[in-house]
Amino acid sequence: MKLLLIMLMMMLMLTMGIPLSLSGMLSYPTPSSPDSDGSDSDLEFSDLRFRASSDGFMKTERGDMKPCKRGRGRPRKLSQGMEHCMESKKSKHAPRGTHLWEFIRDILIHPELNHGLMKWEDRREGVFKFLKSEAVAQLWGQKKKNSSMTYEKLSRAMRYYYKREILERVDGRRLVYKFGKNSSGWRLEEAGAGM
Repeated sequence: MKLLLIMLMMMLMLTMGIPLSLSGMLSYPTPSSPDSDGSDSDLEFSDLRFRASSDGFMKTERGDMKPCKRGRGRPRKLSQGMEHCMESKKSKHAPRGTHLWEFIRDILIHPELNHGLMKWEDRREGVFKFLKSEAVAQLWGQKKKNSSMTYEKLSRAMRYYYKREILERVDGRRLVYKFGKNSSGWRLEEAGAGM
């Protein structure tokens, strides 16, 4: 039973990418040896001596090594030389990229950068129209490093803002949308720009 536990522990360590080096031999009686009754129960845990690299292990008070506890979720990809047990943690609230609705707003409030991609239908009401929908989708794809972005995918992403009342669709009009009550920065007073 103990041998099975040791073997499982070694396999787990190998699957985690932790190199093992045997510093001793397995010194347990084999079933054919005279001082054995042929069972694995004679194996002592201390009979198997191995040393794991210090990456990913902590030394306990008794001097033995045990794996570090890692956080929840998918493990981070670590470059060589970085330890599994990182001492300094990143901030939980790292700044995120631009949201799609902010990207659309920025195109609209900077007409000099717009190049005829979108236009205001009614600035006071926040109604706007896509003139070159695929070109806007390509720009959004470049920003998000997604070369296969299409207007179909972009408009699907825009639908997530309907429930949050950031964007609204204008019924009966193709490619026409409206900023909702929870959006900001598009109003003349907020943007500080004229039409």
